[in-house]
Amino acid sequence: MIRKRADHVCRNTSRPITIGREALHRLQGRRRMSFQHTKTWKASPDPAFDAKLARSE
Repeated sequence: MIRKRADHVCRNTSRPITIGREALHRLQGRRRMSFQHTKTWKASPDPAFDAKLARSE
């Protein structure tokens, strides 16, 4: 995700900024910004899993 953010700020045509991934990572740490992965699941031992999944989608 750091790479995507660094690429995004570099491509900003109105105000391009050149920053490395490590510098961006440290800046985010100082600003107390964190990256959180999306939590997903692939399967469940629950016998009603398919019915519950169909309702949620």
